[in-house]
Amino acid sequence: MFNVTVLQTTWLDALVKGTIFTLFEIQIVLKFRVSFDLRGKEITDRKLIKENYIRNIWNGRFFWDFFSLLGLLIDTFSINFPYKWVTYLLFYTKIYFVLEFDTFIQAFLRLKGKLLGCYKLMRLYLIILFTCNITACLFYYIGE
Repeated sequence: MFNVTVLQTTWLDALVKGTIFTLFEIQIVLKFRVSFDLRGKEITDRKLIKENYIRNIWNGRFFWDFFSLLGLLIDTFSINFPYKWVTYLLFYTKIYFVLEFDTFIQAFLRLKGKLLGCYKLMRLYLIILFTCNITACLFYYIGE
């Protein structure tokens, strides 16, 4: 009924995905070197930092960082991967930490009044765009 064509990968697409991939790698490497706060004390011991990052398989950030990087890796470098939607699903596992970063930004900036309202409106707009994107991808996948 409908003829759907997928856009060819351009140099700009490869550049953006390569940049994101590199930033994800740098983030993982830096997480093993950045101290963290534990009950008001700054922990700088590398062994404890590594254990905190990996901690247990479901709550440790390394698990989610690795799988989001894996999804991007498959999407960027694998041309004939039959289950393309899996790569996007793996990439979107990073959304939890984006929401956590949002909480950090609110605490860091200490916005009040109109600025807080503008920030929340911008955040709502981005959440709606993200939800529309996910929904459109699902409908596209179902329609194939």
